Amino acid sequence: SAAKVKRKITDDEIIKYLTSQASVTETWFSYGPLGRAIKNDRPLVIDELNMLPKEVQARMNDILLRPDGAKITLQENGAEEFVKRRGTRIIATLNVGLQYTGTSDFNVAFGQRWKGEAMDYPSAAESYDLMLAQLMRHDRVRLPEKFPPELFGKIADLAISAREIQELFSGKTATKRYMSLTQLAAPDVGALKAHVVSTRDLMRGIIQPWKNGGFFLRDLDTLIADKILAPAHAHPNDQQMLAEIFIRRGFFADWGSEDFAEHGIHSVDQDSLDKLRADEVVAMYTADDPFRDQAEQAHQMAGLIKADLLIGNTSRIRS
Repeated sequence: SAAKVKRKITDDEIIKYLTSQASVTETWFSYGPLGRAIKNDRPLVIDELNMLPKEVQARMNDILLRPDGAKITLQENGAEEFVKRRGTRIIATLNVGLQYTGTSDFNVAFGQRWKGEAMDYPSAAESYDLMLAQLMRHDRVRLPEKFPPELFGKIADLAISAREIQELFSGKTATKRYMSLTQLAAPDVGALKAHVVSTRDLMRGIIQPWKNGGFFLRDLDTLIADKILAPAHAHPNDQQMLAEIFIRRGFFADWGSEDFAEHGIHSVDQDSLDKLRADEVVAMYTADDPFRDQAEQAHQMAGLIKADLLIGNTSRIRS
């Protein structure tokens, strides 16, 4: 698209304007992203393609279908013709699923114009590695000396929790609900509708602030409450399910309903917390945990890494 731009008016032009020798109004146009891409024979990258208005998506059809060497006109650039050359390609990203606010479904014909590659969330192991790298010192060998060794396993718990939430949100799996379990009843099956924990949420919202704050367990729980649970206040079912997942992974061990309420989390009542923490319910969801093997492997790996490389074990490193 074209956009108006400003430039400095020269003294000679001012004289012409004052003596009525020139038009008082002049407009210059610059090329928009698409015009620049075609004119300079470069690719155009569009982030969140399915957040574009439908009419804009429809107008891209002509460009996607034209062969190299074809002439193209853009509405905003009048009658100017552009030649589509080999380097002119459109690369786009999008999140699939109407649970993403502001997105829309593709027209089938428009979707067929693209060659797509599906990308999954990072695996639990990949998220674990990313978080560990973010927590480590600049030498990339050890965690900071103030890191509490007893909290090392919490990194694995966080990675597993995030992966479970991501699979629920993307519809790859469903989860059993135990927080509001009634006596003699089977747990409900649920899925997340509007909230997910992204890699960005983990790194920027949880890990980096936790590191900056000194690695206190209460701070880690507080960050999860403020950055992940509280923003889901408009969807109480999602908020309660997120809280339950983290509680089942060992977070918020000493929190009561009043603690959650202080952080704007009102979907977690004390009765539900008591039910979730009851011995028979703990045994039930532990036995049914679809991520149990992943969690056990993550903790085993965390133990090996802690013993051999981190937490100030300099003697082995130097040898």
